[in-house]
Parts: sequence; C-alpha cells; structure tokens
Amino acid sequence: MGGLWRTGWRTGGFPGPPFGAFKKEKATDAEWHVAPPPRSRTCPKCGERRTRATGHFILNRETFCQKSDPQGRTVEHRARGGVTSSKRTDGDKRAQSRMDYAPAFRWTDSNQLMLRPSPEAEAFCRQQEGVRPLGRPKNLPAVTQDARDRVVAGGGDCTDNKLLLSRFEMQLGKYRGQSFHWLAIHDIGYLVMIVADHAKARTAGDCNTGALMSNKDALWRYARMFPEVNTESLLTRMRQRSSVARASRGV
Repeated sequence: MGGLWRTGWRTGGFPGPPFGAFKKEKATDAEWHVAPPPRSRTCPKCGERRTRATGHFILNRETFCQKSDPQGRTVEHRARGGVTSSKRTDGDKRAQSRMDYAPAFRWTDSNQLMLRPSPEAEAFCRQQEGVRPLGRPKNLPAVTQDARDRVVAGGGDCTDNKLLLSRFEMQLGKYRGQSFHWLAIHDIGYLVMIVADHAKARTAGDCNTGALMSNKDALWRYARMFPEVNTESLLTRMRQRSSVARASRGV
C-alpha cells in the first residue's frame, strides 16, 4: 500500500477548489477499504443454500431459517425436556415470521407446562406495587386498535386475526397492560384460572358484554387455540399443588 497515492483537497471547498489547491498525499493503510471475506451462501443451521425457496428470511441483516429464530435458539433447544416434535411442527414453520401468535411455552422436565410465574412476571408484579391503578378498562374497539398498532410497529401482519388477538392487552388483574402472548409465556397458571372462572360464569348464564367480560372472552378464545392449554388438567395440577403446599405448612 506504500506506493499508492491519492489526490486530496487542501481547502475542502465545493464544487471545486481555487487554482493551485491540489496536492498529493501518501495514503495510509487505514484509509484504504479492506474488503470483507466472502459470505458463505450455505446456511450453517440447515446446510442448504440461503434463498427464499429453501425457507430463509432476512431480519436485521441476518439470515434465519426454519431451524433458527431471531434469538439464535435452535428448534432442538426450544423442545426442552424431551417434548415431542409434533408439538413443535407448527411453531417451527412459523419461525420464519417476525411476530408469532403462538407463545413459547415453558416446559418442565416431565413434559408438563410450567405453572409457576416466570422471574419476569414476578418482577413485573413487584414493579406494580404501590403504583397508582390505571383508569377504566378499555372497550373492545380500543383494545383491538391498540393491538393493531402494536402488530404494525413490530413488523407483523395486522390482517392475521390470530396474531392480532395475541397482542390484545389484559384489562384486569395483576398483569393489566401486558399482552395475552406475554401472559401465556410468563404465567400460564394465572391465565388458566381467569379462563376457567370466565367459562364457568358464561355457562351459568352471565351475558354481560362490558369491557372486562369482552376482554375475558378474547382471552378465552386465545387460550383455545392451543391444545397444550387443557384447562381441566391444568386446574387439577394447580389444586394438587395447593393441597401439597397446605399440607407442608400444616394447615
């Protein structure tokens, strides 16, 4: 690089310098662009060529396929605890989308949904302690519009009704302000309790169409999308856990 020369301006004027303002300077190595190494066209995750035809997509200048997601977690990592691949087939196909309506459920080592709240959920509850309660709950049109704005801001398809429903905000309870999608990930036990109580009320003939009941109706519809959320079996597990906890305390 030592023998290369470049022409520079003495004054930096535009469109041109005054007469005699040219000079020659010796260029340094740092001033010359070093071309990056050629990028491999083969995906390291699946071994196929990085094209849309093979199921690859680009997000934030990175390429992902069905065997990877934007967080870099492979399908095998998500299927913890020996979860069968049949439970992950639909989710793996949807991994190409930037936003997904299906939550990444937390699983125990015995292939059961984890019912206790996540550290994120516990932190959110601690943050809400002493905070002034929000105003009146939003009605269904307002919640729908907020969800549509959230999907558009996240780069999702606002015409996807499932994705839109997943971004509805909770209008009640200790997780008010969080989306259904977030709640299903971080505290599925709380979601199940709300859905079960709401279903019991509707079965008993409650025809209320207020903002809270409409929000519970939407949460019930969202929970029914996933066969993993079996309300009866999960409630049974929660009752058993409560009985064991009371027995350990000697109650």
